[in-house]
Amino acid sequence: MKRGTKWTTAMLASALAASVAMTGCSNDKEAASSTSPAASPGATAAASAKPELKEVKLKVYGMTWGELKADNKLVMDEVNKLLKQKINATIEYTIDMSTDTDKKVPLMIASGEDYDGIQMNAAIFQSEVAKGGIREVGDLLKQYMPLRMKGATDYDLKDVTYDGKLYGIPGGAPSFIPQGWIIRGDLREKYNIPEVKDLAGLKTYLSVLKEKEPSVIPFNSSAGDNITLGQALIQKNGFISITGSLFYQFNADKVTAQFDYELPQFKEYLALTKEFTDKGYWSKNAYASKTLSLDGFKSGTSFLGTGHSVSANDTSIILKTTKPDWKVEFVRIDNNYRDRPSRGMAFAIPKSAKNPERLMMALELFQNDPEINSLLEYGIKDVHYTLTADGAVKPTKQGTDSYPPDQFPLIWTSRNAELIKKVDGSIQNLTDFQKKENIEKFSVVNKLAGFIIKKDAIAAEFAAVSEVATTFKPLINFGGFENVDAFLKEYSDKMKAAGAEKVKAEVQKQIDAFMAAKK
Repeated sequence: MKRGTKWTTAMLASALAASVAMTGCSNDKEAASSTSPAASPGATAAASAKPELKEVKLKVYGMTWGELKADNKLVMDEVNKLLKQKINATIEYTIDMSTDTDKKVPLMIASGEDYDGIQMNAAIFQSEVAKGGIREVGDLLKQYMPLRMKGATDYDLKDVTYDGKLYGIPGGAPSFIPQGWIIRGDLREKYNIPEVKDLAGLKTYLSVLKEKEPSVIPFNSSAGDNITLGQALIQKNGFISITGSLFYQFNADKVTAQFDYELPQFKEYLALTKEFTDKGYWSKNAYASKTLSLDGFKSGTSFLGTGHSVSANDTSIILKTTKPDWKVEFVRIDNNYRDRPSRGMAFAIPKSAKNPERLMMALELFQNDPEINSLLEYGIKDVHYTLTADGAVKPTKQGTDSYPPDQFPLIWTSRNAELIKKVDGSIQNLTDFQKKENIEKFSVVNKLAGFIIKKDAIAAEFAAVSEVATTFKPLINFGGFENVDAFLKEYSDKMKAAGAEKVKAEVQKQIDAFMAAKK
């Protein structure tokens, strides 16, 4: 894919200068300098911004799965050099790889820790905005992130809106990134396994490899990895999550809230995870594993990885260098049912933040400055990659080992379809999903984009139901039970005893009001 629109330094300079000129009094007391005349369009970003801005160190919290790559700090040091030149700021990242961020982030916000920006998943965003700990950012986005706002779709903005106001910096990635399975095409061909197109084909693939390659656990899964199995059954049949274990049927005329235990495919999902356990497709303690299936796939300790089209493409690129005889195949399973939620890739600014304006300027550069964007996406030229004759990125061994393409932990905040380069080893056509012109063609917008549950009337019941769902989740996802019917009854009984029916009724009332207001 060739680079699209080129954001010149002059364009960035004028945008940043205009932002500075519009600030007035800010959190870091830049009022005295904010009235300086805007730089001319020909001035560099460094010349226009640096004299007007006092030096700040931005504190940012993010979350990621898997392990940080060895050269992440090396790349961020180079990014910080450019940020220092352009906006007189540097970024100090705290990257959390734990699985309990849903509990840690609310406590962090409530305590007033001085983070300037916090990466949010959809559940945390929904909860914390409703509690009032997140800053409204509509005017700031217009001033400090004009290019991001120009590229944001109505869907992106609605998804980070609450009571008519913007509370999140929408993710920079395209809104549609299909989910699926990443498999070994070379082994599939070696053992004459039919092309994998669906769940039945996947089970055939795993069954044959379990027999032919007994030293390897076919699906070396870990907590959360097998979400695609649920998507293959539940989402493929039109049900998508409102929050946690509460769903609605996307392709029905009326948006109706239902808990997972009520869905027609849920019993089938339980039978599926029990089958995987009984047949040894994953390990007995998979629910406690910290190793992602995709990492196991890359190392050869798993024959199935889960992810999306971007991670599949990244895997293919890496393995072309490390395992050139392997053939990576991607099996798409989500059937177009939803756009990727903007709030699931959003940054939020807590009310305790000291430098929200400068954070936005940095994120604007992350996405739109070609030099910074290229560093984040591909690493350092001639260290982590070289360029082929046709301009494609070719990872070096150090790049493959220590900073493969797309491995920046917060890549979704910086991804820009207009700046994506072709990478040697890519799976043909997968990057097409990232093209803006294909988003509407391939996907359908979530009807509840922007809907946030107000929990005041159901706070105790919502917490109790969430606790039951969290307790049962490992058993549900990894078949940790003897009898499907008995387990389903136990789970549904405990959910109802915790207040599931009251929660559902209140959420439905709010959904009805939300949908009525859209008409």
